[in-house]
Amino acid sequence: MESDNEIIVIKVGTDTVTENSHLNGVVMARIAKQISELREQGKRVILVSSGAVGAGRSLLPDGVDEGVNDMKQGLSSIGQTMLMDEWMHHFRRHKIMCAQGLVKEGDFENGEGTENMQRALEEIHAIETATKQAIVPIVNGNDFVTHGAIDYDNDHIAGLIAETVGATRVVFLTDVDGLYDRDPEEEQAQLIREVHAGVDDWSKYIVQKGESDNHMGSKCEVSERLAIAGVDVNIGNGSVENAIHQLLNHEIGTRFYV
Repeated sequence: MESDNEIIVIKVGTDTVTENSHLNGVVMARIAKQISELREQGKRVILVSSGAVGAGRSLLPDGVDEGVNDMKQGLSSIGQTMLMDEWMHHFRRHKIMCAQGLVKEGDFENGEGTENMQRALEEIHAIETATKQAIVPIVNGNDFVTHGAIDYDNDHIAGLIAETVGATRVVFLTDVDGLYDRDPEEEQAQLIREVHAGVDDWSKYIVQKGESDNHMGSKCEVSERLAIAGVDVNIGNGSVENAIHQLLNHEIGTRFYV
């Protein structure tokens, strides 16, 4: 998709937008403010936001059956409206409207799905231009029709969207400072500031700890592919103040480059 403006894709993880199974309004407000500042600079931004499952869980009473707590598709369907309401609340403060998009990885496997998404984004941009009303597309995985590891699909979706729209910058916001050379909870752990895509073996640093591994492997896999294609990619802690600006300026986090 051609554009006369730079396009930045920002992916926000569940652990960034939620805290104790509730949406984190403080962090979401910071993200909305930084995106509004990027928009003021003439940048186009697509936000890929997880958090619907966490939002849905916030409605569950204490002591609910573990089986219900694990019904991610149902919880995501319930929480999606809460997630969008919260984003709309924070963007409204900056006079920005939100557009919602729900996709799944399979939508990118055929030309029709990709073309339809391109058309939708182009129409959103055209409406924005015609009305002078700033609009930020907010995309999430369509868990209603997806069964599988929906926790980290949004990493791949963010990468696919970036490739589809010709984004030049991608930012992954998570709950750790970036890629570490070992378990980040270990005292001697060191942050890896740069990864030479296609050269450095980042996979040896991935810590497999089930639910608490931050899905860093999927982020690095996508980051390497995008970097090789010429996209500037940064991974960092979304709870840090001005995290997006600092990551785009390569001041914090882990950068993938060629």
